[in-house]
Formats: sequence, structure tokens, C-alpha cells
Amino acid sequence: MKKSLRFLIVMALIMWPLAMSAQFSIQRQEDTKINDMNNIFDEDFRVDGEMKPEFFDRAAWMAEKRRVRKERNTFEFKASLEGSMQQFENWQNGGENTLSGLGTVYMNHKYKKEKFSTDFTMNLKYGMNVIDDKSFKNVDLLSLSGSVSRAMNDIWSYSGVVSFRSQFTDGFKSRTDETLKSAFMAPGYLDVSLGFTYNKKGSPFHITMSPISGNMIFVKDERIDPTAYGVEEGKTTLNQAGPSINVKFEDKYGQKDNIQYRSTFYSFSNLSIAPTVHWENTVEVNLTKILKTTFYWVLYYQKSASTALQHQYSATIGLSYNFKNK
Repeated sequence: MKKSLRFLIVMALIMWPLAMSAQFSIQRQEDTKINDMNNIFDEDFRVDGEMKPEFFDRAAWMAEKRRVRKERNTFEFKASLEGSMQQFENWQNGGENTLSGLGTVYMNHKYKKEKFSTDFTMNLKYGMNVIDDKSFKNVDLLSLSGSVSRAMNDIWSYSGVVSFRSQFTDGFKSRTDETLKSAFMAPGYLDVSLGFTYNKKGSPFHITMSPISGNMIFVKDERIDPTAYGVEEGKTTLNQAGPSINVKFEDKYGQKDNIQYRSTFYSFSNLSIAPTVHWENTVEVNLTKILKTTFYWVLYYQKSASTALQHQYSATIGLSYNFKNK
């Protein structure tokens, strides 16, 4: 857990300046404004040929600074805590006492200035089950992604994308089978790509096609069998190169936009084996300002690790906090 927290801090320190670089991009303008205004006002308003400082409107400058910052930056933050409980006492028909909880944090920051734009997303999930006093982790996700783009026209842009995915703590096969299946950076996935992005204004689609991509799979814990994730025995990393495509979709529905659907589809191929596919879907229904229900589904396929198509489903309800500046 300590290793994962250290890595998360390092990744945040690397990617946060990129994502937040424009938050304070409106520089102090007193001297510039005063000099520009020298040509407008009469001599009565000058001291030794310079504009009197009291004619600089700091309130107007601060208001403009806030306006431009909001115009260029879009920030969204969501946090939720969801759970369920079932208790039996002297119940003739039998049953197991269960308690489950799921915590999620989602953050997205977008910045756009003329032709230049950045997009940073952090998605964290952690869930536990307690069945008859025995705990078991059932959800664990650490996902970070960032992109930089420069527009060619109103629809297409050049872009570079970096994304990382792993988990925080050790994962076991089941509540009763303590065979270790995963750990922090075992596996870990790092994808780096350069290509072209379709992002038409008003469209819910954001599509990046990359003829040049790198896909790295890490198994850095010696307790984990690397071959279970497509890494050769005796090695800790699998490096691959080839084309990739990343499709993001996000839209809202309902009379009050209380239903939000987010989807991320990623496919990579090294041209020698079947492509790797990761498709993540989230539907959030805001029942009230603080109560929501969430439906989550993930499809994953990696032939070098397993020929089986992997699925994960969940449906939860709980408390949430949402913030968005636009």
C-alpha cells in the first residue's frame, strides 16, 4: 500500500503541472495597462509623465482574470461512498452476514487556449466485502491519464496521450482461496501514443488514432507469476509497439441531465497477435444532490495472458459529492 501511495504521489506531481498549467496564466498587468492608458488620458491624470496608479482598476483586472481562467479551464470532481449490509440472527433458513463498501474518486481537468489543449483524468476505486467477519477486496483501481493536443482545424488535432493503470493492494483469488493474483504494479499497464484526435465541438465523442504507440505491461512483484499477464518467465516487463485507438464518450440524459454515461474504449495491437481490448462503461443516476446509483461494466481481452473474455459488473447505491465549474 505504501508503494502504491508513493507512486500515486509521483504520478500526480508529474501530471498535475501539465493539467493545471493554465490556472494562473493571466499575468499581472498593472504596468502594461497603465502605460497603455497614458495615450488616452490628459496631462491632469499624469505624474511625471506616467499614469497615476489610482487609475488602474484592480477589481476589473481580477474579474477579467477569473473570467479567462473559467473560460479556459473545465474542472470536474466526484467522490462517493456506497455500500450494503445484510445481517442474520437465529434465521432458520440460513445465510451469511455480509457488509460491502465501495469508495470512488473521479477527477477531470481540461484546459484550452487557442489551438493548445490538455486533458487530465484520475479515476480511483476501492471496494471491500466482509462476509461472516472475513474481509475480501473485490474492487481496486488506480487509473491516471493525460493528453496534450494542438489543433489542426475545428475537428482534428495532433495529440500525445499517456495513461497508466494498476491497483493499490494485494488481490487474492477468492474469499476462501488466498492464492495471490495481483499486487501494486503486478500487473501495471502504461500506454504512450502519438497520433491524431477527432474532437468536434458539441460532439460527445473524443477519438484518438495513433499509428505509433507503446504498450508496457509490468509485473514487479516476485510473488506473482508474470506469465499470467503475458510477460515471459524470468522477466518483469513486456514492451510492445504498434497502432492503437482510444475512444471516449461522455453525455448526459434526462430532463435535468441527472443521468450521465461515460465510456472509454482502448485497443492496441502489436500486429503479431490478436489486439488487446479494454472497454470501461459507467452509468451514474443522480437521485438527489447527494444520493446516486451507479452501474459499472468492464470488458477486457488480452490473448497473451488469457484466451477468455474477461468481464466485471457492479450496481451500487450510496452518497456522493459532485463539483463542476461549468
